[in-house]
Amino acid sequence: MSPHSLILTTSAITGLRSLPFLSFLIERRFDLTRPHNR
Repeated sequence: MSPHSLILTTSAITGLRSLPFLSFLIERRFDLTRPHNR
């Protein structure tokens, strides 16, 4: 395995792992900007 592909694999795994956190942040942000219907 070349170092370049190893870096790509590591970054891909890290990106997949942080996807739920990113989507959670985006949802929170939309919740804050969107007027609440209560």
